[in-house]
Amino acid sequence: VKKVPLGGRVDIIGLPFTEIALQLGNAKAANMVALGAYAKKTGAVALKTALKAMEELIKDKKLLVLNRLALLKGASLVK
Repeated sequence: VKKVPLGGRVDIIGLPFTEIALQLGNAKAANMVALGAYAKKTGAVALKTALKAMEELIKDKKLLVLNRLALLKGASLVK
């Protein structure tokens, strides 16, 4: 990030979301890694709620497992 917006508090989280997703088996899971980090850092979305929503919406078991792992891994990366 070269320029931080003025006015208000900004936290910048620089994490290798795509690399982590690749380690889990699919680069497309990078968004879930990012969501996990964002959810944990901000509290905007409860991890339990996100996990429950995924279980209800994702019918493919393999895809569900990947997304669950990615979300939890992202959350584990931030304080």
